[in-house]
Order: sequence, then structure tokens, then C-alpha cells
Amino acid sequence: MKVILAGYPKTGTKTLTSAFRSVGYTVYDYEEHFHYHGRKWIKIFQTGATSEDFHEMYKDVDVVSDLPSCYFWEDIAQAFPDAKIILMLRDEEEWCTSLHKQMLALKGFVYTWINLLSPTSLLHLHFQNQMGINCFGGEGIFPWTKVVSRPLLEKLAFRKHNCGVIRNASKDKLLIYSVKEGWEPLCRFLGIEVPDIPFPHENKEGKIAEKIVSSGTSPTFQRVKTEIFLSLTLLVAITGVA
Repeated sequence: MKVILAGYPKTGTKTLTSAFRSVGYTVYDYEEHFHYHGRKWIKIFQTGATSEDFHEMYKDVDVVSDLPSCYFWEDIAQAFPDAKIILMLRDEEEWCTSLHKQMLALKGFVYTWINLLSPTSLLHLHFQNQMGINCFGGEGIFPWTKVVSRPLLEKLAFRKHNCGVIRNASKDKLLIYSVKEGWEPLCRFLGIEVPDIPFPHENKEGKIAEKIVSSGTSPTFQRVKTEIFLSLTLLVAITGVA
């Protein structure tokens, strides 16, 4: 583990994931956390984990990004004491507005009846709800029927998280950063040359779900589609027999 991105979602996590991958780093972003370690994370949400657990999960990864790893940044840092930490900051009001745009964009993608036919999708809903409870407090921010707006709760969680990182991270290993700054401060902090490519800008207007569907490269989405197809086939067969 080389870098822990401690910034909350909607602070540039997808942009930095793309930036790190473009210069050769192996990154586990939100999807990889769920796809490879979803059940382990649910257990962590409920009972906690040791440094050995986190080391085993991420020993072959260069960078972790987004939830749930950003919330557990300190535990992961204990497992990888040489890792550098980047806290991405953003105006609080802008962040809260962007978070809810993302949640609404994901609503039609995640919360549809057809997902009941996919065990992976049902596991993902459980994963999301446990993550919402742990990382934002209350009863979670990902209920089945609707997206709940709790701006005060979310802003307090955002503020508390950022203050905790600034207070507790080793100052010689911490970069406080905005994606608006581009390559220069990021590469200087990492000790690498600035690449001769434009700095990326991903997930504009919360369009990540549309990109996942259109690209066809998401292993989780492909698994969900396969499970739904098999479930529908089985239902048709059972109906035919009946």
C-alpha cells in the first residue's frame, strides 16, 4: 500500500482513481471494495477488524479510494505504516449537493425490483446500508424505497471526518488537496514526475452509473446481469411447467 485516499466520496475520488491508474498504480475504488471484499466489509461494519485483516485484504494494492476505505483510513494506515495519506477537501455546501445528485443518479440503477432477482445486488444493498449507518450515522442513507436527504447529519459526518484526518494523520505523510490543483502538488507529494497527459475529470454530475452500464467493463454489473438472466429463465421455466 502506497497511498490512502482519505477524502469522502464526491471530493474527487473517481478523478484521483483515474489519475493514479493512468500512471500505473493499482487502485481499489468503491467497486473493487465491494466486488472483492464485500462480505468482509459487512463483517467489519458489524464487528470490526484487525490490522492483519486489512493487510491481508490490501497487501497487493497500491491505492485505496472512496468508501468504505476512506472512513477506515486510520485502521488501514496502521496496517500499512509507510503509506501516504491524501485528504481531498471541497466546499461543504457543494459537497452535500453533489452527494445527493449522486444518490439520485444511482437510485434508478440500484433500487429497482428486478435487482431482487440477483443475490449480488441484494448483498450490495446490505453492504450500502451498513456503510451508510457506519459512515454517516442514523439509520443509513440508502433505504430501499427512496433516497433520504439528511444534509445536517451528512455535513456533520463530513466535517468530523475531515477534522479527524487533519488532527490524527502524520503531518509528514499527509497531503491536503483539491482536484482543482491538478498534477503538480500530487506528483510532488508522491515524488514522481508530472505525466505528459491531461489531468482527468471523472464522474461529472454523478454520471458514473451510466458509464458503468455503457462501458460493459464492470465485473459486478456483469455478474448482476447474469444472475438476473438466470433467475428470469428459471421463473419462465417454472411458470411453463406450472
